[in-house]
Amino acid sequence: MANRKRLQKKRQQQQKKTNLTIAGIVIGVAAILGLIVWREVRPAIGSEVEVLRSDHVEVGAPVESPTDPPTSGSHYASPMPAGFYTKESPEYLSGDHDGYLIHSLEHGYVVFWYNCDLLEEQSCTTLLSDIQGVMDDFNGFKLIAFPRPSISAPLVMTAWGQLQEFEAFDVKLAEEFIKVNRPRAPEPNAP
Repeated sequence: MANRKRLQKKRQQQQKKTNLTIAGIVIGVAAILGLIVWREVRPAIGSEVEVLRSDHVEVGAPVESPTDPPTSGSHYASPMPAGFYTKESPEYLSGDHDGYLIHSLEHGYVVFWYNCDLLEEQSCTTLLSDIQGVMDDFNGFKLIAFPRPSISAPLVMTAWGQLQEFEAFDVKLAEEFIKVNRPRAPEPNAP
């Protein structure tokens, strides 16, 4: 009799363990599916821009994008590394940077395009510091700051197919733009 009760208790404990394991798996799968659905239905931040083809072209060949600054289009086979670039950076001086930057966008990067020609020196210093602060908040992960004298706003942020202009820097909007739009790229898990 005691043996039977012990076996019954052992079976109950095993059943409880099995039920908890199954519940944990179900909750985990539901959480993952919920995150995927949430990312897909969460509205993008910024203006949506038509996405152009994303063919690779030879380095130095002209690239096409629907916007200035670029949000998609033909590009070179290598992306631009994350970082803060200036007009003195070799990457800027080369003149063929858009091909690399568009490839970075395809990989889920976000680019801060800035035009200090539109600002007084102190305002430019503040803008660059603000951009660097947001980049630091995200540990620089898949973030690029790049000069763009052709833009008509002091700052424009782009992600694949998304564009956000800033007349004045807005930290919360910049952070939200990154969080929401970075994973929407065609290859967000690429380096």
